Amino acid sequence: MPTKDETRQAIIEAADALFARFGPTKTSVADIARKLGMSAANIYNFYPSRDAILETVGERHLIALREKLTAETREIPGDWAKIENLFLSNARHMREHLANETDILQLQALVAQREWKFVSDFHDFLRDTVERILRDAMQAGRFRQLDPSDATTALFDCMLTALDPIQVRKCDGAAHERRIKSQLALLERSFR
Repeated sequence: MPTKDETRQAIIEAADALFARFGPTKTSVADIARKLGMSAANIYNFYPSRDAILETVGERHLIALREKLTAETREIPGDWAKIENLFLSNARHMREHLANETDILQLQALVAQREWKFVSDFHDFLRDTVERILRDAMQAGRFRQLDPSDATTALFDCMLTALDPIQVRKCDGAAHERRIKSQLALLERSFR
């Protein structure tokens, strides 16, 4: 008989697979229960709602993405290449994990309503990482001197194409990546 932790993990894995296939807003607790061969009532013994399951799956994904980006930022040579990778990897992650989500606005409303800390923590991580890269490059003379915080804010304002799930879903992957790279190439000139 599986332990409570093993059952919780099985629920999250089943939910993750269903969210990827049908989208988070189209997957119900009953769908997850059916995939596991258990009752929906039993699922509620482990998670109070589908949104709580979605929160756990989302947090797991953003923690993994954060770890991946942290490792890549250490390994990638070149300040601007690091920044480009952060924005492209974020867009790729959203494209992959929201590919079958039909109601992005509903999902965004849920995230805003629930104020999930892991989402704001991930956004803070992206901003802090970009600001650190800019500050280090400015101090070393590789970028011109600007206020690193203001420069980071301006950069994020200009890069909504790579940060907004609706924008990510608008284009096919290759066209979207070309667009992000073009925007970043233009922005890079303002830092040199």
